[in-house]
Amino acid sequence: MSDLIEDRCLPMLRSASRLDDTDTRIAHLQLHLGTVLAELHPAIPTPASGPFCRAYLRFDEELESVRCALEEVHGILVHDARQCLAALSPEPGGRPASMRLRG
Repeated sequence: MSDLIEDRCLPMLRSASRLDDTDTRIAHLQLHLGTVLAELHPAIPTPASGPFCRAYLRFDEELESVRCALEEVHGILVHDARQCLAALSPEPGGRPASMRLRG
């Protein structure tokens, strides 16, 4: 039974953890870039300031879109892993939950 859990459920949990780590790194990157942009903004020549800021805002929106997608996939993986664990975990009677209906 533990082999099934290791083969089926744990890879989903590991992947969810990696997605969470990636989302955290992107969030830190966004924060750092925002700080750098605020420091850099006064040094940007006026004619370039508008296009630069618009390009940065589009980039930031794309990063946010990626983060939302990562969070969605993370949620699906965690949900599926929990279902997998519940299906393969033994019931108090000693049988896996996946065998409940088979008698």
